[in-house]
Amino acid sequence: KKLGRKKDRFKKMDRKVVVVATAATVCVVMINKDSLTWWWKKLGRKWFWRKFCVWYRVPRHLRKEVRVSISLAYKCGQAIVDAAQAQKETEFKDTDGTLDPCTATDKSNEKLVIKGLRRAFPRHAIIGEESASELGALPGMIKDQPTWIVDPIDGTQNFVHGVSLCCVSIGLALNGRPQLGVVYDPFLDELFLAVAGSAFLDGRELNLDKDSVATLSDALVLIDPGYERATTSKLIQSYSNLLKAKTRAIRIIGSTVLSLCWLAAGRASAVLIGLSHNDSPKPWDFCAATLIAHCAGATVQMIDDRRHTSTPISSYSGTSNLVTPVDAFATFHSSSSYFDLYSMSVLAVSDPRLLSSIQSTIINNPPSS
Repeated sequence: KKLGRKKDRFKKMDRKVVVVATAATVCVVMINKDSLTWWWKKLGRKWFWRKFCVWYRVPRHLRKEVRVSISLAYKCGQAIVDAAQAQKETEFKDTDGTLDPCTATDKSNEKLVIKGLRRAFPRHAIIGEESASELGALPGMIKDQPTWIVDPIDGTQNFVHGVSLCCVSIGLALNGRPQLGVVYDPFLDELFLAVAGSAFLDGRELNLDKDSVATLSDALVLIDPGYERATTSKLIQSYSNLLKAKTRAIRIIGSTVLSLCWLAAGRASAVLIGLSHNDSPKPWDFCAATLIAHCAGATVQMIDDRRHTSTPISSYSGTSNLVTPVDAFATFHSSSSYFDLYSMSVLAVSDPRLLSSIQSTIINNPPSS
């Protein structure tokens, strides 16, 4: 009974806050429209995401997860902006020591996110890019345990060179299937959210027009060569095939996460990443971003059946507890497309007809190695 009375009080408080906020907004508009603009930019946007969207657009059982992940994404984004113009301490994670950078901001952001998530959800597992790098292995997900998958800065190479194309990615998965995706681009001040089958950009629901681009001659395709340097013939031939097919535009923005989010926002027609072994995104590139793209209406699938091998860590009791390969979006669609979060490649398109065009150009006519 006491718990019921507390819930009733919280509901009444929610209504009171909405009424007061609405009245205050009307007053500001009546007094000074410039003041409303300032209020929205400085306070209203974050209030919307943390309060209004959490209360009314998100399922009750995920409201805390959404609120916490958005708050952490904003904090990480601010840290990225603060460090953007400063001298960066950079280490390299690849064996050559020249291609895969990691900065102090990467590490501090990941620590911030892990600390915040552990405080809020002590029973959840967490997989972070930098933690996995230090471990020297790619951790697998535990069956029936909610798992957060975090990329503190996607697009670190851009960040190191002062290119304002990077983001924070925080995703939540259960049994290999994404449940929640939050991506924040601090330089454009854009927040992408996917939950319960819907995708949003700063509160605006994203719905792709599937009849907009059907052929490569009308398409803008986002690609990324990744860190492949030893064997480039396959990449070069694949990109050459796209050009020969008279693709309207091919672009590289240096972030797998942002590429998928831009597809969801209608800024690109297709994303094609993972054509060779070293050009291989990992679960922290996919968990949040592929959910955002899929919930916006994109078709997301693997280019081929290559998959990263996951490794048990100390909190597991052997490989039997690891999630086996599973279609990440099986609960969202009934089509034949298949995508696994541990995939080494992704092909995502806004129009299913474009999918067949790219398959005939790249996949069904594979370049010689």
